[in-house]
Amino acid sequence: MIQGSTESTSRGLLAIVLILGICFHLQAQSSNQSSAQNSEQTSNGSTKSSNVKSSNAKSSTERAIAVSAMKLRQTASFESKRQFSGQIESQRKSSLGFDRIGRVETIEVEEGDEIVKGQPLARLDAASLLAQKKKLLADLKSAEAQLREAESGPRAETIAASRASLAEQVSQFALAKEMLDRRERLLAKKLITKEEWEQAKASFDRTKSAVDGATSRLEELLEGTRQERIDTQIAIVESLQAAVDQIEVEIDKSVLRSPYDGKVLTRDLDEGSIVAPGRSLLTIAEFKNLEARVGVPPAFARSVKKGRSIQVECDGEMLTGTVQAIIPEVDPTTRTQSILVRLGETAFEKVVAGDSVRVAISQEKREKGFWVPTESLTAGSRGLWNCFIVEGITEQGVGTAVVRTVEVLHTAGDRSMIIGPIEEGEVIVNSAPHRIIAGQIVQPLLD
Repeated sequence: MIQGSTESTSRGLLAIVLILGICFHLQAQSSNQSSAQNSEQTSNGSTKSSNVKSSNAKSSTERAIAVSAMKLRQTASFESKRQFSGQIESQRKSSLGFDRIGRVETIEVEEGDEIVKGQPLARLDAASLLAQKKKLLADLKSAEAQLREAESGPRAETIAASRASLAEQVSQFALAKEMLDRRERLLAKKLITKEEWEQAKASFDRTKSAVDGATSRLEELLEGTRQERIDTQIAIVESLQAAVDQIEVEIDKSVLRSPYDGKVLTRDLDEGSIVAPGRSLLTIAEFKNLEARVGVPPAFARSVKKGRSIQVECDGEMLTGTVQAIIPEVDPTTRTQSILVRLGETAFEKVVAGDSVRVAISQEKREKGFWVPTESLTAGSRGLWNCFIVEGITEQGVGTAVVRTVEVLHTAGDRSMIIGPIEEGEVIVNSAPHRIIAGQIVQPLLD
């Protein structure tokens, strides 16, 4: 029993020794193989690294999406162009009426009639004024005759008649004096009554006064007409002439005339109507001389100069006009200034007063920015926009698309002026930004 157990133990130990020997042999063999492999990898290390890099670059180029792109170029200012609405107006438009009260006798035009300057349009009844003028002319004629007589002086026949009258008065005076002397002697002798003497005395006084008057008239005739009388008569003539002129003015006011060439727009009253001064009877306007009134913000109005040529669009028709005036006042309702654009002489053949027009006005803004195609932008948040900038462009011409948020300052057609975290010379994807996403490898094809 003991001998059998010892033999069994010996066999187990032998098996263990054999197994350990095999393990050591296998470990040595594995170590030799690892050393050989390390030596081979060390000798070919540089070649494998080069191949990896080449493979990675080739892979990136194959995966890149070709996109249209451009380099950003900054500008110091830009021209902002906007369209503004306006209306065609006649340069002159008037409501016509009479300057005096009266009854409308005739209206000689109808609505739409073409009229010329000075043409009679309507008349008031002027019969009473014509009668007054006739009487004043007669009075004036008489006063002028008296003035001519005063200026020419008395005639010889008048002087001779005055002398004859004086001689007769002197003769009567001599008889009266002789009678008075005789009555005084008889009264002294009490042969007559005092009453008879008084009668002789009264006759003497009358004849004496007559002689004095005749003498004064003769002296006046001999001296000629006094200047004071001539001046008085001149004043009378002038007063009557002024009255005649005033009547002629009132008669002229009875005729309503056109102040300029144009057309009749409205006829507000008819014949027989009683009108007061200033009451509108007709409305007229020029139809050949037209202008456009356009309201623009004050900032744009300051950039417009008087005399500047400007294009006006009306129902597809392009008209050329000239800035006539910039009204120096802001409309309190629209907060705009009016610009008056005078249209050409033939504009009336294409447009009429009241037509709506559009005018494009440019304004230069001193602000730095970048012009890019509008299609290169996509809507962002809070009124901002996004664009793709290509960063890290390699020698193979590929890079990474990175999103930048920008602000649009102005849009003109298919271009937009932008500012933001972008710089001069950077490459922007300028079309079809929806084809790519942030971080994507792209190959920019520069325009």
